[in-house]
Amino acid sequence: MPDAKTRHEENYRPPLLNGLIIVTLVTIVVALGYLGNYYLGGPGARQTTWYPLSLNCSPFERHCEARVGLNDWIGMRVVGWREGEIELLVDSRGIDAERFDLMLESRSHGTRVEGAAVERIDQQRFRLSFPSQMCLHDRVRLRIELVVTTPQRRVGSWNDFDTPCPVPASAMH
Repeated sequence: MPDAKTRHEENYRPPLLNGLIIVTLVTIVVALGYLGNYYLGGPGARQTTWYPLSLNCSPFERHCEARVGLNDWIGMRVVGWREGEIELLVDSRGIDAERFDLMLESRSHGTRVEGAAVERIDQQRFRLSFPSQMCLHDRVRLRIELVVTTPQRRVGSWNDFDTPCPVPASAMH
């Protein structure tokens, strides 16, 4: 019989070790659930998940993109800035975009203009025009926020920039 007692003593784990194993397993399950929801989006995920645009990219200079998952991208580019409006092209790759929403905000005044006029260029590219009555000085500090709604989730990106105000034609004479 000493043989059976020896085997029991060999397999004995202290209660603290058992507790640590359980806590570790629960932590791993919670982390995997969080990552799955973050990258794949859960049904009914109506809060916007924000992703930064690529580093050192200005939508005024070129098309800028934000990676919004493993193989998904959203992007924007300013194609026109004239008195009274700003126009952007926005697109997405790898996601089923149902809707694009843009907000333009003056960072210096806290003024936000929502509800853009949308012109569809092709399947996932749009031209959005905003009234821009924010130009009170020679430069304006702006933030553009792009939110893309899909059947599963909402993802967004933003860009902060300063730009000179357009010179009215009347001031050129």
